[in-house]
Amino acid sequence: MKYNFNVNEFNEEMYNVFSGYVDVENEEIKRLRKEIELLRMRNSHLKDEVTKLNRENKNLKENPRNKKYPLNSIRERVEREYDFLSEESRESLISAEYIFLNENEDIDFSGVYIGYIKLFEIELRGKLSLKENLTFGSLIEKLEQARVFNGLIQELGKNRVIDNRNRGAHNGIIKKIECGRVRKVLIEEGWLRRVVEYFQEVDLNNDEEEFEEF
Repeated sequence: MKYNFNVNEFNEEMYNVFSGYVDVENEEIKRLRKEIELLRMRNSHLKDEVTKLNRENKNLKENPRNKKYPLNSIRERVEREYDFLSEESRESLISAEYIFLNENEDIDFSGVYIGYIKLFEIELRGKLSLKENLTFGSLIEKLEQARVFNGLIQELGKNRVIDNRNRGAHNGIIKKIECGRVRKVLIEEGWLRRVVEYFQEVDLNNDEEEFEEF
């Protein structure tokens, strides 16, 4: 059997096939080049992010006390707004505010809780001119004599302040949210100021004397 091949047709057919293959390969190369360029851009972005994180980490190591609420700012605010407190009470307030405002919820806030209560106790003992060393609960009982402090007594009871104070003083753990409640009563709602300023106006040397309205 004799086969007839047209060399010109064969070469043209092969050329068309080869050209189509080359076209497909060129498209694949273009796609790969685009992916490579995209990877380069992402890599450059990641390098910038790593550099930024390293810079922030270095700053934290060099400035471990770089807090959101610097100690100096808190001290200036307390000295300005709480000048009616004794020096000892202001120091307790500064320490308590610094830790409460800057630390997250992962730590035990017993010390901070006691700090807020301590400055309240200091002011009560000073203003009441008490000779005996009464407990915090006994000091609160003194306040119950005055109708003007009914709101304060209710808030302290509702937030279990006396129980939490005793728990914090005896190795119990106090959460930040619990500490925030006593801070809200004394600082944010202003009961600390109101109690101190009340006693600055009223003479309570006579235990039988009834409290005056604030």
